Amino acid sequence: MTAIPSVGVFLNQLHDRMDQTIEAAKNADLQWKMKAEQVKLTVENARIEYENSLNLTMDRIDQVARNALDQISILVSQVESSSHAQGIERKTRNYTSSTMHLASTRACGNVDFVDYFFKAYPTPGWHVVRGSSSPSVTHRGECKLPTFVSDDDDVVVYKGSTLHKAFGCSGIMDVTISFIEYQDVPVTDHQSQDIISNAIDGSAPQFVGNDLNSSDNIKVENQEGGFVIKATKPKDLEDI
Repeated sequence: MTAIPSVGVFLNQLHDRMDQTIEAAKNADLQWKMKAEQVKLTVENARIEYENSLNLTMDRIDQVARNALDQISILVSQVESSSHAQGIERKTRNYTSSTMHLASTRACGNVDFVDYFFKAYPTPGWHVVRGSSSPSVTHRGECKLPTFVSDDDDVVVYKGSTLHKAFGCSGIMDVTISFIEYQDVPVTDHQSQDIISNAIDGSAPQFVGNDLNSSDNIKVENQEGGFVIKATKPKDLEDI
């Protein structure tokens, strides 16, 4: 026989499931990540609402509290299902940095620049495809041409040197860095779907289409071909 969880354990499980959904979406700007964060906040609010009942098992709370927790569980399952239904498309494109100038001439102070780091960053919201970079260099005088250092943490780094010469041509170098950058974007099926989830007692309550009246805690709205679910803070409960 399956053990009946306490209210606290039940809410912790819902909270962990939303953490996992948010973690899965951390590298993409996904609408369902925001939904998961909203639902996670609803679970946290429920912990506060039912703090005097966290040690009670689910079969010992009254029906009003049970219904409210059922509705939150449905909401968690719907967001999970929505996240799994999303496809991810990876877009890539070539990127070239602006020109970086380095010189050890008199106009630049006659200074030696030894192992100077040239750094290039992707467009905001994009990421570096590791191993795809290359430098383009124009130079004259006493120089050590750029060599690859790293492309960790979305920063491409090369290092090179220009040296001052008292006689002859001091080093001058202009460098650009090119690489492939990528962005993961969701590919969403906007077809309308019924929202189904197993409740605490094993039943399968169902919201179909717009459902604005059947629950005090959950509102289902159809917006631009997709369902948006809004959760409200559970009511204050008495005699729990």
